[in-house]
Amino acid sequence: MEKPDLTTSPTPRFDLLQVDRYHAMTIQFARGCPFNCEFCDIIVVYGRRPRAKAVDQVMQEVRECQRLGARQVFIVDDNFIGNKKLAKELLRELGHFGLENGYPIDFQTEASLNVAQDDELLALLRAANFTTIFIGIESPRKASLAESKKTQNLRGDLLENVRRIQSYGIQVQAGMIVGFDHDDATIFEEQLRFIQEARIPVSMTGMLQALPKTPLYDRVEREGRLVVESQGDQFVLSNIIPSQMTRRALYEGYRWLAEELYDFRNYRERTLAFLLSRGSQIHGGRNLRSGDLRRLARVLRDTLLLGGPRRAWFTLSLLGATLLRRPSVLKEAVSFAIVHKAFYAYMRQLQMVLDAALREFELDTEPDPIP
Repeated sequence: MEKPDLTTSPTPRFDLLQVDRYHAMTIQFARGCPFNCEFCDIIVVYGRRPRAKAVDQVMQEVRECQRLGARQVFIVDDNFIGNKKLAKELLRELGHFGLENGYPIDFQTEASLNVAQDDELLALLRAANFTTIFIGIESPRKASLAESKKTQNLRGDLLENVRRIQSYGIQVQAGMIVGFDHDDATIFEEQLRFIQEARIPVSMTGMLQALPKTPLYDRVEREGRLVVESQGDQFVLSNIIPSQMTRRALYEGYRWLAEELYDFRNYRERTLAFLLSRGSQIHGGRNLRSGDLRRLARVLRDTLLLGGPRRAWFTLSLLGATLLRRPSVLKEAVSFAIVHKAFYAYMRQLQMVLDAALREFELDTEPDPIP
């Protein structure tokens, strides 16, 4: 079936939204990804040849978001740099837009790690006021990356690539996975160590899931390792029998990792390291607006007054260290404080789901891992 032509897509009716109720407006520039990751369904749904809107189309959407008062826009492409030439054209226009209007909008997007190997691209992202990029890093273990055909992450050193992006003032949010065939019981500590050293505040870590119609699904089904009856929350449970450990060991290790990632001390350590060491952002001197002050008051209320003594200490410690050592990024420190509150709550809910799954394992005789 022929894929839709995105150049015929009309501007969304953003005016129907109460824009001030949203953290960010979302727009889409392109669909498709040129890579061939085994576990990913993007290439199944959207194809491997990226299709994009015209640059003028996207700029019209951006200007409409600005008109309505949006302060942040997330470009939700699964790989914004799937077509680098087109991405650079759009970034140049976004850079001109920001310069002419005083950088009214912070941009975020999703991209592949090979963005780190393109100095021109990184400079354009910074000039266009991109503050955050979500990257599917998946694993610090090269054998697991090779197994999943995540070849773009095998170019260069993972840690150096992440820090290079951060040096342009851009936050890296990571997608991480445990449960690859080359993962054993040591992978959980290895993942935590990498995320801490990479100074990645937000890591969206999950267990490997075989999605229907993906190459991974077909392979584990052929190998008799697809857990068909386990169709639970795909963002928590895995439907694959691991190769190098039992499912119990995978679930217990993942539970430990999630708790450690959003432990107050671990999160503060890597967040503060990121804030103090990253490059400067293009919008660094922008004045606060009344909306910013209202959000700041709400954050301080939720984290200092209503969050309990441990969260109050954590917030004061993070903001105090930032204020003393790099006051220009205090606004970002406040954002990271409230982000932790959300992820900490999610982590607690996730643990309840995992605990229920682990109790079910106690009732079953689980087979040994496949050699």
